[in-house]
Formats: sequence, structure tokens, C-alpha cells
Amino acid sequence: MRAAFESQDMGKVLKAYRNHRRHLHLLGKALNQEVLGRWLGLTQAQVSKFENGKPEQNLQTLRSYARILHMPPHMLWFDMPGQTRLAARQSPDLLANSARPVDAEPTNLYVLRAAELAQFASGAGTADPLVWASRLADARAHFERMYRNSGGVVAGARIEQFLARQALPFIAGTAGDADVACKRAIGGLIALAGVCAYDAEDWASANSKFAQALRIAEMSHDYGFHSYVLALMVNQALALEDYKSAERLADMALRSSAAGPVTPLTIDLEAMRIKALASMGDSSTAMAGVCKLEVVLSKLPAGSGIVEASYAQEGHLQAQLAEALTSLGDLGAAQRYGQQSLESEGHARGKVNRLASMATIEVAKGEIEHASLLVHEMIDSAQGMESRRLIRRFLKLRAALAGHAAAVSRDAIDRIDSAITLAP
Repeated sequence: MRAAFESQDMGKVLKAYRNHRRHLHLLGKALNQEVLGRWLGLTQAQVSKFENGKPEQNLQTLRSYARILHMPPHMLWFDMPGQTRLAARQSPDLLANSARPVDAEPTNLYVLRAAELAQFASGAGTADPLVWASRLADARAHFERMYRNSGGVVAGARIEQFLARQALPFIAGTAGDADVACKRAIGGLIALAGVCAYDAEDWASANSKFAQALRIAEMSHDYGFHSYVLALMVNQALALEDYKSAERLADMALRSSAAGPVTPLTIDLEAMRIKALASMGDSSTAMAGVCKLEVVLSKLPAGSGIVEASYAQEGHLQAQLAEALTSLGDLGAAQRYGQQSLESEGHARGKVNRLASMATIEVAKGEIEHASLLVHEMIDSAQGMESRRLIRRFLKLRAALAGHAAAVSRDAIDRIDSAITLAP
């Protein structure tokens, strides 16, 4: 990095930044030109030309890229507005972190020191990992709300941007408990990025992020987080109709958490396992699981164990049980739990999914008028959400309604068609 800055060539700086081993450590590969270009307002081809062509001389362009990537002012070969390189070099904070000459630093460490990298990553000027762990947790909560209200297509891009600009460059270089806290917090963000990729039906990207989050869970020895990530993988396997993998992953997660108390997350895992078993035709084992689950659900424990699994609340779990019962053909019991799920409070996205589940059950029972009313409410609740997974659910409902000639079903189909035309 230092050599790139000293070359006074922004193209070399961008290339060094993309290939920094902090990106390699967490992403498993260099930051690609397309992603970097999106941040800078360039195409992938323009980034490639920028990195391999003649050095950029336009001061406005140089300042723009330095500002976007939060480059340390004292490393630049040009002044930023209102700043001088001389003042930046003489900053007391930076001098305090520059006691050793550059030549004395071991070559196996990152060339930029921790304080400099923290500034490059965030512009916040703090290298306190415990502070960053707290900020990263706050960021995950912010992006989770964005995902629930706007969908994974929108939130996923923002999380990717945040991770590469601010979180990933800081993950290495800390130590001890602070190191674990930072990595664990970033693991939560990466898992949420995987959820958003799943929601956008970018299956390969979602699987890659879930694998990264699992590695962080193992490094952190956080078995609750490990089970949560496995639950995300089970959910994706069900969406892909890979029921064998879904049952295996759910069983793995349930066995790893067997020593601990029952939580809503373990109930969620058991419900997904039942759906997988029912879809594979193992009705007897699935029904035995339903009976066990009904008893546990009647004594729902408080708290999910970890903040990421806060979605596993009463309404969600009742909807999961309703879907499991639907898979087993017990529509009466499914309808009962589906109705109970709608009576529970929850976030906007959860409400859309619960309405979709209930409408599916009502169509299967021939209750077309009620199903159509639920569809209207579902579409209203989904306004502003850009989610390919929700669109896929809407399309399945549309196909189910298309077999009925009632006027109400045609109105519901029109509402679904209207929503689909806005799909990303």
C-alpha cells in the first residue's frame, strides 16, 4: 500500500487496495473491479483501464476517489480541500502511532499501521476494536431493518458496500477478546449479507457468505451463532428443494445445540426439518416431529439466544408449523396455526410471509374469497420491498388462484401481476 501511494498513481493505489490481504482474509479473494467501480461511479472496464493506464492527473477526480475510500490524508501526494499534507503528517494522533520508523516494521505485517488502516477504512480515526465491535453490531441492526422494510436487493448492496469500505479492512490487526468481538460482529453482517443474497436468489453468493460466517462462528466458539447460520442454510436448501441437504443441515444444527436450553431458534430448525422430511415423503417421522413441536410451542421460551435470530418469534414459528402441516396435508391444523400467526405482532416482511402462507392454505382448502382478501393485504404490506423470494411466493399463489374462476380471484391475480411488474 505504501509503495502504491509513493508512486503517486491512483490506479496503483486502487489495485493495491483491492488486493489487500484483509480482503483476501475474509472474502477469500480480491475485491473485484466491478464492486469497486460501483462505489466510484465507474464500470469494470473503466476501473481496469484506470489501474493499468497512465496516472490520473485530474485533481478533482483524485480528491473524489480519496474521499470515497477514506484515504489517510498524510499518505496522499495532493491536498484535500481545507487540509494540507504537512498538517496531516504532523497530527499528534498519527505521530503517537509512528514511534518506530517504517523500515523497522516487520515485512509480514500489513504495511499500513492499525490506526492508519482504521482511518482508511472508516474515516473515524479510531482503532479501538471494542468500540468498533459495538459500531458493527449497530450497523447490522440498521441493515436488518433496511432488509425487513425494503428487501434484500436494496439492503444487500448497502451491506456489501459497508463491509468492504469500513468493516473488512479493520478485521485483522486486533488481538485477544477484542479481536474475537470484532470478527463476531462482522460475522453477523456477513450472514445478513447472505440473507440478502438469498432474498435476491443469488444462491452462489449466499452460500459463499454463509460459509464465511460459519468459519467466523467456529473461530469465535459461538455455537448459538453457528446454529443460526446453519438455519439460514437450511432455509436456502428448502427454497432450492434440496430436501436431503436441508434435513442434514437442520439435524447438524440441532445436535450441536442439544446440550443447551430450547430456544425459538431450535424450534425454527425443527420446523424446517419437519418440512424437509414431509417433502421427502417421510410422513411418519415428520408427524411425530409435529406432535413434539406443538408441545414445545405451547411453552414458547423467551429470547432467541442471539440477536441475529430475533426473527424467531411466536408468529414466525406458528407460520413455520402451519407450512409443515400443509406439507403433511393436514390443512385444518395448518389453518389454525396460520390464523394464530396473523394475530402476532412482527416486522413488515414477516407479516408479508405470514399472509402468503395463510393465503396458500386458504386456496388449498377452497376458501378463495378469504384467500383473495389475504392477497390484497399481502401486496399492500409488501409495497417498497424489492425481493425476488417474495415475488416467487406471489407467482406460486397466482398459479394456485388461476384455477378458480371467481371474480375475487381475478382481482387478486391482477394485484399480483401489478406487483410483479415492479420486480427487480
